[in-house]
Amino acid sequence: MTLRSNISERRVLELIDAYGAVPARWPATERAPAMDLVARTPDLRIAMETAAVLDEMLDTRPTPMPNPALRVELKKIPDQRHGLDWLSALWPFGAPWRPAMGLAAALAVGLLVGAVSPPADTLTGDSAEIMLDQTAPSDPVTLAGLTAFGGGSDNGFGLTGFSTEGDL
Repeated sequence: MTLRSNISERRVLELIDAYGAVPARWPATERAPAMDLVARTPDLRIAMETAAVLDEMLDTRPTPMPNPALRVELKKIPDQRHGLDWLSALWPFGAPWRPAMGLAAALAVGLLVGAVSPPADTLTGDSAEIMLDQTAPSDPVTLAGLTAFGGGSDNGFGLTGFSTEGDL
């Protein structure tokens, strides 16, 4: 069974440009189909010969040695961050902007809710009674507890046991 692939001439040229003329450097999954296409296409053979000349030129060049002054300068780069060390000491959990943005978002939502909510002293009539009925305890356990601790006086809010009269 032969392996057939739909590799294009453009892809073979990309392989030659990226990996050179030595097929052993090419990805193994594309090597055989690409070599088959090179064998059948004269333009790709010329591209392989040109890449082989370039590969040979690069292989004969001596390996450049790094500049010692460059190495010294590169070692100085981490030392230039001393100004932010105090911040990482205060917040060792990574980027401090994330919790700061969460706090700012919570503050913005709180200000928005406070700005659009009506003040409590403007609730009158039916709206005040609806608000108080929603906040008054209605389960028997809570009412029994309020009665046990406060004596059962009605303070006008539907709560028994706690007086607003100041009976301390």
